[in-house]
Amino acid sequence: MRVEYRTKKDLPCNELYQLFLAVGWAKEDETTQDETTQAMIDNFNIGFINSTFVFSAWVDEHLVGCVRVLSDLHFRSIIYDLAVLPRFQNKGIGKELVQRCINACESSEWLVQTDMARGFYEKIGFKAAAKASFCAKASAKSFPRVVKYVLIFGSVPDGRTIASAPPSSLKINTFADGSPVSSVFL
Repeated sequence: MRVEYRTKKDLPCNELYQLFLAVGWAKEDETTQDETTQAMIDNFNIGFINSTFVFSAWVDEHLVGCVRVLSDLHFRSIIYDLAVLPRFQNKGIGKELVQRCINACESSEWLVQTDMARGFYEKIGFKAAAKASFCAKASAKSFPRVVKYVLIFGSVPDGRTIASAPPSSLKINTFADGSPVSSVFL
């Protein structure tokens, strides 16, 4: 089996959708409210097109694996959507895709969030974070009107929390006690 690796971001939508179906990340059930429409399939690669890096694996001109990365190209890079067709798993394709990500931005700290593939990432050298971090989810639907406040969540190493304020009054970031923040550590 000869695997060809590519960096093209504009992956064929239907093949990408079929890959996501095969690994259980998409549904084909037309009896639920989550019905996948043809328009959704036709735009299935939009997340890949807008990613910093995309690597894909091909056998006989068929997509068998992919991964995408969002990165600032220096400090942080996040791996998303690493997927390999089940019949091609355990053949080194996933590991090679991740290695190509890391090679693309060697100075970066690499992050991934997963429950299902934790063992895979640990096997190839990733380590669990020393402490749990805050993770939140929001969408545009969560904010029906123009956002009137800038919310900054977090604290700095000395334990002080960071304050939030309406943008019009936010001249500089401040701690809750009023002292200025020169750097924000989240």
